[in-house]
Amino acid sequence: MCNLKSPNGESVQSGFGRRPPPLPAARAKQAPGCKAWTSAQAGFTLFEVLIAVAVLAIALTAIYRLHNQSIFLNRVNLFYSQAPMLARQRLAQLENRPMKKWSDDSGDFEDEFEGYHWQISVEQVPLDLFSSKDYKFYKITVTINDSDQQKYSFDTYRFVVR
Repeated sequence: MCNLKSPNGESVQSGFGRRPPPLPAARAKQAPGCKAWTSAQAGFTLFEVLIAVAVLAIALTAIYRLHNQSIFLNRVNLFYSQAPMLARQRLAQLENRPMKKWSDDSGDFEDEFEGYHWQISVEQVPLDLFSSKDYKFYKITVTINDSDQQKYSFDTYRFVVR
């Protein structure tokens, strides 16, 4: 830190990397050991500017990648939060039908959930515990797909008494 004296006797401090305020007609008296600023020292070197731009480019690239990843994860989370609800809705619609009409089916959700498709697979499972034909055991698979090739699927079993 250099202490400079202005012509009227005021003390002005100069520190590393800081340029002192302009003094009238450069008549300031410098303290011993302090170097005067020259016009060559007034700005940044090309190397300093290149390093700053490189650091800035690396930081912005990292921010851009994080932003893209957050958008992708947002879409995945949206699918995996909506798909179970839609699958339960399709299962409830199947269970509201008479048992004779339980069969494989597929379709899409039209305007409300555009791009989402569903598929239901109904399979009768042989049940050796009961010899009566009044009892049936079904495996129902509900699958939800979206246009991004994401898939949600679950299996459930229903024991039906006629």
